[in-house]
Formats: sequence, structure tokens, C-alpha cells
Amino acid sequence: MNKSIQVIVLEDGAFQAELLQSKLKSGGYKIMGLFSSGEDLLDDLKKFETLPDVAILDIDVKGKVDGIETARRLHDEYSIPIIFLSQLDDNITRKRIKEVPAIFYSKKDILVSNIELFDAIDRLALGNLPEPWAGHHSYKKLKGDQGDIVSVLQGKESFFLSADSIILIEANKEIALILFLDDGGSIQKKPTRTVLKKVEEELCNSYDFLIRISRKHIININKVSGITRVGEKSYVEFKSNFHPMVSIGRGYLKSIKNRIKEV
Repeated sequence: MNKSIQVIVLEDGAFQAELLQSKLKSGGYKIMGLFSSGEDLLDDLKKFETLPDVAILDIDVKGKVDGIETARRLHDEYSIPIIFLSQLDDNITRKRIKEVPAIFYSKKDILVSNIELFDAIDRLALGNLPEPWAGHHSYKKLKGDQGDIVSVLQGKESFFLSADSIILIEANKEIALILFLDDGGSIQKKPTRTVLKKVEEELCNSYDFLIRISRKHIININKVSGITRVGEKSYVEFKSNFHPMVSIGRGYLKSIKNRIKEV
């Protein structure tokens, strides 16, 4: 993660504030302030020597200035990019949040994943915004011509690829590498900024065709021709020579056979 990125947080729920603070710290972000009311945030911001790169705001908070009004002032007076995290997801709220450019995540979607939130923070801080970027938005759920689009984090930047284009995701020391087909049909490999376990938590829960087959590998079953056995080991074979055969871990073999035919 980009550890130079500074964020400010508005959240009046003690548990939610603690959870969000822990999540942001795990991503390497610097929290300049954690506030429970819009008035306190705006008053203290005047005392800061430097402005935050991104503001993460709840909407329904105590005090006379709610999250949307706080966001409007942050945008109009300081040009600070905004991310909303809120339980509110009604038509009136959706209409109001369009008063200011912002990325909106509903807390009803369980918990915003680290990949989605960190990607949003990084893109806003770096000024790398999708268009349009106001209103109801979630990077991982964007639609493209080839289906769902996955945001992959690399260095200080992000790039997007079709989930269907992924062939294989493999562990490489402290990071995961994604092997995929680019728009021209060539095989590309890109590093992410997280470990394979985190990729599994974020992507495999969203795309049922991405499955873990060993401690080191996640595969796209749509890119697999079948399972073959060599000696005591079973391997996944890929279509069109996308990749050499990949061995299947013993603990994964039974579940994998239920989804992939043996050849």
C-alpha cells in the first residue's frame, strides 16, 4: 500500500470506528483524525498543517452537520476526495449524495472488502478516477464488455481486467501474481499488493469459477481442460497451453474433482 496516503475518518459508531481504523492501519494508511461528528472534523481540520488525501465519512452521525454536509464542505472548501460508508441506502440518501462527487459503499454489503476500499483510497488520492465516479459505485462490481471487472492493485497504481480473463493466481513469496489474457489474447502476468489468502477471500467469494487448488494456486475452472494424474499426484491441465500443469493439493483434490472432469 502507499503509506504516504493520509486519511480522515467520520464515524460515530464505536465498533465501526475501531474496525475501520484497524483496517486502514493494516493497509499502511496514516489516519490524521478519527471523529464522531461533522462539526468536530471541520473545526479540527482548520488546525491541520497538511490536508488529508481522502476523507472516509459515515452519513448518519450525531450533531447538526451530517456526513453529506461535511462532504460538501470538504469538497467545496478543500477539494478533498470523499468515500461514503453508510447504513443509509434509500432513494433520498442516494439523491443527496449526488450533491458532491463521492464513492459510496453501503454497510449493508456486510463489510467493504480491503481490496475495494484500498483501491478506492489509492485511486482518489492519486487522482486516478473512473468516469462517472459519483453516486453508487463499487470498483469490483463494474461491468465491462467481457463481464465483471476486477481491480488489481500494483505498486501505487491500479489496473482493471475482466474476471473471465484470469487464468491462474499464484503465490510468490509475500505477494500473489495474476496470470491473465489481455485484450489482444496475449498472456500477461501482474503482481498484486497482497498475499494469496487475501485474494482468495476477496475474489473467490465473488466469482465461483475462481477456486483454490493448493496452498500456492487459485485457478479459473473455465480455463481448465481437465485433471490428469502423473504417479501419485494429480494435476490441472489448462486449455490452449495457457500454463504448464499445476499440481492439486491433497486436501483440495476431492472438492476439485466434483467440479472438473478427470482426463
